[in-house]
Amino acid sequence: IKRVADPDNASKLKVSSDGTAVTSEGLEWKMNPFDDWSLEAALRLTENAAEKNARVGEVVLVSIGPNDEHTQRIIREGLAKGAERGILVEADEGNLDASVVSAILKAIVDKESPDLVVMGKQAADGDSNVAGTELAEKLGWPVINSAMKILTSDDGKTLEVKRELDTGVATVKVTGPAVITTSDRILQPDSVQNGVTPDGHQYAKLEVGGRYASLKGIMQAKKKPIDQMSLGDLGVDTAKSLNYKKFELPPARSGQTTFVEDVGKEASDMANVLVVAELLEGKARKTTLCAVTAAKQIAEGTGGSFDILSIGEGAGAAAEELAGYGAGKVLKAEIAGGYTCEKYAATVAEAGKGYDVLVACASAYGKDLLPRVAAKLGAGVASDISEVHTDGGKLSYTRPMYAGNMFGTVEILTDKQVVTVRQSEFEPAASSGGASPSEDVGSSSSA
Repeated sequence: IKRVADPDNASKLKVSSDGTAVTSEGLEWKMNPFDDWSLEAALRLTENAAEKNARVGEVVLVSIGPNDEHTQRIIREGLAKGAERGILVEADEGNLDASVVSAILKAIVDKESPDLVVMGKQAADGDSNVAGTELAEKLGWPVINSAMKILTSDDGKTLEVKRELDTGVATVKVTGPAVITTSDRILQPDSVQNGVTPDGHQYAKLEVGGRYASLKGIMQAKKKPIDQMSLGDLGVDTAKSLNYKKFELPPARSGQTTFVEDVGKEASDMANVLVVAELLEGKARKTTLCAVTAAKQIAEGTGGSFDILSIGEGAGAAAEELAGYGAGKVLKAEIAGGYTCEKYAATVAEAGKGYDVLVACASAYGKDLLPRVAAKLGAGVASDISEVHTDGGKLSYTRPMYAGNMFGTVEILTDKQVVTVRQSEFEPAASSGGASPSEDVGSSSSA
């Protein structure tokens, strides 16, 4: 669980005089609402709701941040709701990003050996949606993002999860251990069935956040343990993959994406870009063409080039369609058996080894797949970007934060870069009428 400046008052955030920091003076620290949803799911998975929420499992809360009264209070709030114990890893929030957070959490998981890790899909400040998937890759576990309903069987070992997509709902079945991130629909009365609480039980309808703590729970929380650890205790790599150069309040948006180009670039600054296409029923979705627009800007702004990877069922037919958008070539990987993050990520990462930047749309697909690819490649991730900059041949990206109440310009510090682009800010690319050559990069018939 993460502490964040009161998201209900994010419009009151300010930027420091030099533009390099976000200031939240006067705003209360609160539990990240996305984490509150995940805590509610974890509590439902580990209780018998028909017996006054009798505990039948253990929930351990982990928070990473300053060891101060605010963080302690937020952990105690989770303990009051029903969690058994807490862990506080002391760290400067300015030295954290998704790659560092996922490394810390992996170290905790290695020590604790849990059956399941449940996380908010994103934080209300950074809005990145990356850490959960990167954690799963580092653990070698499956991940299910944006879970809206969870059913367990085999004493909790098997999970059937419904997850939100842009195009509907997908049902995924996995055997734990696994990582799950939750959407707000996990708060619905019948969202969790754990095999202990009777299937017909209906929880109270929750509109905004998880359950309230009872007076008894608040009193009990005062005596529950919170273990304190340092980064040194865990022995993790604390090198960040992202650096925010500046922050600014939202400008009046023109609807046009701009980028700055420097024509005096060295060859070493050239970026070769791979667009990861998103397919639906053997055709490229419109989201792919928005990613192509961003890829063209990156390639043209650095003197590089771009290719497209068509992956999934019907990849060959989609590759023929995508050949007309000006790519150097279109790679194709026919994979049968439906999408899973783990299966696709292995192919994308292998294909992406020869590229400097990997790009996809920030759709449910892109946000699910690319963080795992990034973890495999050791790449930093800039998610949901709205602008591309190539100032002096150095790439940086502008992205919305704090629910759109702030914009940050970020540079990726790793050799390889992974980017997801906001569809509303990049016009779909138009066909150039050419015919890019195609190349097979693998196929799979596994389910």
